[in-house]
Amino acid sequence: MNSPGPYIPNASTTLDAALEEIGLPKSQLGSQSALFELGPGITYLLDGNNLQIRYISEKAEPKLPSLVSEALRKVARITDLIHPEDKEAYIEKEHGAGREFIFEYRIRPNEKLNWIPIQDFRVAIADEQGTVIAYIGRLTLDETRQRSIDTLCHHTWGEVSKSSVRRYIHDFNNTIAGIYSLSELYAQEGASSDSMLEGMGHIRDNSLRAQKITQRIREVTMINLSGKVYCDLEKIIEEQKDLILTLLPKGTELELDLQAPAVQVHVDPNAFIQCLMHIIANCADAAPKIPVVRFQTYIVKSPNPHIRIEVFDNGSGIKSQNLSKTTDALFTTKDPSKHSGMGLFMARSFAIGCAGSLEVESNGENQTTVSLQIPLANLQETLATNAEGENNNHKETQSKSVSKKEAFTVLIYSWEDVAQSPLLALMRENGWKYRIHIDPHQVMLDTRDLKDSLDGIIVCHSGLDENAIPLLEQLTTSECSEKTAVITMDGLPETLPHSIQKKFGYEASYEVKPSTQYKRLVKFFS
Repeated sequence: MNSPGPYIPNASTTLDAALEEIGLPKSQLGSQSALFELGPGITYLLDGNNLQIRYISEKAEPKLPSLVSEALRKVARITDLIHPEDKEAYIEKEHGAGREFIFEYRIRPNEKLNWIPIQDFRVAIADEQGTVIAYIGRLTLDETRQRSIDTLCHHTWGEVSKSSVRRYIHDFNNTIAGIYSLSELYAQEGASSDSMLEGMGHIRDNSLRAQKITQRIREVTMINLSGKVYCDLEKIIEEQKDLILTLLPKGTELELDLQAPAVQVHVDPNAFIQCLMHIIANCADAAPKIPVVRFQTYIVKSPNPHIRIEVFDNGSGIKSQNLSKTTDALFTTKDPSKHSGMGLFMARSFAIGCAGSLEVESNGENQTTVSLQIPLANLQETLATNAEGENNNHKETQSKSVSKKEAFTVLIYSWEDVAQSPLLALMRENGWKYRIHIDPHQVMLDTRDLKDSLDGIIVCHSGLDENAIPLLEQLTTSECSEKTAVITMDGLPETLPHSIQKKFGYEASYEVKPSTQYKRLVKFFS
């Protein structure tokens, strides 16, 4: 049989044509033909002589990115895409395997993607003399490895959050001890009214401090992925300064050089916070005696507008031979019993999930910079629901909307996570368009920029949120003419200032049944 040269399949190539080229009749495949054409994943055919790819199926498993099949069409052999650490074992098994065998390895379609765990099921096809003419197989996601990686990600985040909580609990205990000492000191018999008044003032201040610490502990322990919203990353970085310091050694010099103007990106803010914490945890592990960590942000307009966030530390640096591996899953140069090597992998996964990227640079001795690039949101685009591009199954539900008049366009402000709430689920199902903000400043910007298309504003008021009341007061005095609905997250509407209750025509508690709340909002905005 002649050994053909390199052959890259194209869209018109069929399995029959590929089999004919290597001299293997389809009839010789028997039942294997249907198995691989109709089975899950990506089907492929290899030449038995040189193991070059002869055929790649058009069909791809939904969970397996189409980029995998595209990448396979551009290479001669599967080994060209395999992770270097897996390649040797793959080649050894490939030459020593029997008629049916399974490979497990990682491939990366391009440099911007993480390594994808693959399970490769392959069957050898032989002629009448027993000589292997071809190999036919299929690629699917290695679900076992993927589940293991997901478990390690949860474990890694758990370790990071525990480090923060330990510092907060220490501060909380000190604060409570201070309150107790003050109460003992000023509650003695014979204490003057002036000293009692002073003491109560100190107790009040410490109580407020304890409340804020409790709030921070709650924030850390309840950071769960919720869904993408429009937010200002610089604002989030500033708000998380205390949390960042809990992960760094005491005495760390933290510098925030935030040069970007107030801009918006479309990300999950909790996922962004987790990304930051993983990067900071990496800085903490390498911290010297006098640690310095600096954040710098700026806007890059070309080729595509994005915000660049650089996190610099003066730690021990990363050796050149390890630099390209730092974002790989399970890679660590530290004690593997204490570090799973998932931190920068998770940070990079977040960036890629936002259509951005993450880069790591180091001089190998005393300096490392992690750069995060996130595309800017287009504020002129039509307000998108969370269903678009994220939950295609809502499209069918939207078509069943009770009435087109129920589909409103609103801005939503909420300090707490409401992206996955039942109320917003009803809005999505009925075709509402909305944009969620956690920054009051961005709400005011959008009321101006999107004024002609807005039906109203929903402000979710939480007792621990210091920005909701000022936002509502600003809405009462601005030129904003949109209807504003106020939903109290942790109390009754009566807890709002009278001036606000008088201004806005809709106030309700979040505890109201979602379906009832939804109907009231429809009536209010109609």
